Amino acid sequence: MPAFDVDVVDTTGCGDAFSAGFLRGLSLGRDRAAAARLGCAAAGLVAGGLGTDYGDFDLVRVEELAATQP
Repeated sequence: MPAFDVDVVDTTGCGDAFSAGFLRGLSLGRDRAAAARLGCAAAGLVAGGLGTDYGDFDLVRVEELAATQP
């Protein structure tokens, strides 16, 4: 699955965010593709800020970003 098209500020922590989103998706009973989409959305949100502690995201916000991507 390709990364989401987002405005990137800093990619620090994006891999961790992807892993967290992917694992959360699996824990919610989603298939691997849907879990990967959630991971990409989490990473996309993190990429929009500076540093690993940028922002505070919940599942709703991650799913909102995922819904905007083709």
